[in-house]
Amino acid sequence: MLSTGNIRKLWLLMCTVADTPVVAIDEPFNGMDVRGIEALIDELGEWAQHKVVVLISHTVPEQLTVTHSFVFKQESGTF
Repeated sequence: MLSTGNIRKLWLLMCTVADTPVVAIDEPFNGMDVRGIEALIDELGEWAQHKVVVLISHTVPEQLTVTHSFVFKQESGTF
C-alpha cells in the first residue's frame, strides 16, 4: 500500500515516461511533501517546454509560474 503522496509521485512518473503532446493532471499537489512539490514544479516547467500542460487545482504553489490560466466556475448546479 502506498501513501497518497507516493501514489501521486508514481502517477507523475508515468506521465513523464509517456511521450504525449498533452499532459493533464488533476490536483497533483494534494498529499505531497515539500520536496515532492518542488520536484513537480521543476517537472511541470520541463513539460511546458514541449507539451501542453493542463493543470487542474484549487491551489497553485507560489513558486509555480503559470503563463496562461483559465477559471471555470460552477454556479447554481450547472456548468
